[in-house]
Parts: sequence; C-alpha cells; structure tokens
Amino acid sequence: MSAAELIKGATEDGVTLSLSPIGKIRALGKPSAVNRWLPVLQQRREDVAELLRQETRPTKTEAEAELRRLVKEVASFHGFTSEEEAEALRNALVDFEAALTCFRALRQQIG
Repeated sequence: MSAAELIKGATEDGVTLSLSPIGKIRALGKPSAVNRWLPVLQQRREDVAELLRQETRPTKTEAEAELRRLVKEVASFHGFTSEEEAEALRNALVDFEAALTCFRALRQQIG
C-alpha cells in the first residue's frame, strides 16, 4: 500500500494524522483504530511523514505573511519600537521555519 493509500485508509477509519514539531507521526482517534493503523503507518514512516508535510505546508507567501503578522503582534505586546520590530523581523527571516515555530509559540503564550 502506498503512503497516500495508508493516509486515506486511516483517515476514513477515523484516525486524524499530523506531524509533531520534530516530524513524528501523530495519530488521534478511537484507540482501536489508532492501534490498527499506527504500526502500518510506522512501516512507511518516511513516506507518510513527507506526504503529511506536503499537505500541511503553507505556501512560502502565506507563511511569510503569517510570520510578519506574528512578529508584529509579539513586538506590539512587548512594546518594541519600530526599529526593534524591524530587527526582529530581519532576524526571523534568516531562519524562516524556526522563527515561524517560535513566533507561533510566543503568540500562544500571550493569548
């Protein structure tokens, strides 16, 4: 069975699949369904993880817009000057994916 077929089958069986921040497959749903699908999914772990990444990855433009919005919100919350906000954004864009993860977490913390 291909990775796409595995994902489709698990989803149809009520299992919600996602990736953890470190790339591990998460399976949520009825324990019986999760227990049935997780071992099979783990056998094709790399292929399944890559498909899940592709399905959930926002486009670069969408993600950059989200990062810019998050930097602005966090900077505003902490009372950054416009220069400090600009510097935070410049630094965030250097390591885009890590910054997006970081600023999403910061945004959750401030509510």
